[in-house]
Amino acid sequence: MFWWQASQIYELAVNSAKRTCNRCDVQFLDFTVVLKRWRFRRGSNGKIVIERHYQFEFTPDGDSRYQGQVNTISNRISAVILEPYAEN
Repeated sequence: MFWWQASQIYELAVNSAKRTCNRCDVQFLDFTVVLKRWRFRRGSNGKIVIERHYQFEFTPDGDSRYQGQVNTISNRISAVILEPYAEN
């Protein structure tokens, strides 16, 4: 059950990274998102939930690479963050 839920959240993170890159008109690189960190924390309702931080790479120009991050709490996206980049 835990593995199935983790894979569902991973897919949610990948899709969120792709959508954000498309919306910002940058290229999502390597089509991979990597889990960098996870921890237990209390949710807004006081229950223990898992917070995950995924990392991915993108490029605005096809030449340089920048880091992006997708954060989830339980089974929801809490933030998608793109490293500041220079637009051409």
